[in-house]
Amino acid sequence: MTTMPYGGVINWSLPKRKSVHDPDVHHGYRHIVAWGVDIGSHAFYIAEQCDKARQQDAPKNAIYLSGSGHYSDEVREWQTFDSLYVHNPELAKKIESYLRAMEKLEKRKKCATNSS
Repeated sequence: MTTMPYGGVINWSLPKRKSVHDPDVHHGYRHIVAWGVDIGSHAFYIAEQCDKARQQDAPKNAIYLSGSGHYSDEVREWQTFDSLYVHNPELAKKIESYLRAMEKLEKRKKCATNSS
């Protein structure tokens, strides 16, 4: 049985009691959520990154935006799950497991909503 990890993300609620696992919050950028939970980011930061990814039309498998953003001439690019898989397959498998758990959670919530 796959379970959702309990990091800093789980303990922080967003406005209107939404979670970063809610499709209205992550906008389909599940990889950003999984990455953020793995590194211990707070929910507000993860939601902000998902919003930024949506605004910039980042690839759906984006995991983070490179660079710090502190320098005007700095090139920032969305790093993807594909590159993670090449460079760190063990971490990529961990992220994949989290993604599967998120998908199951979304399906359960959808079923519960449809049955009520």
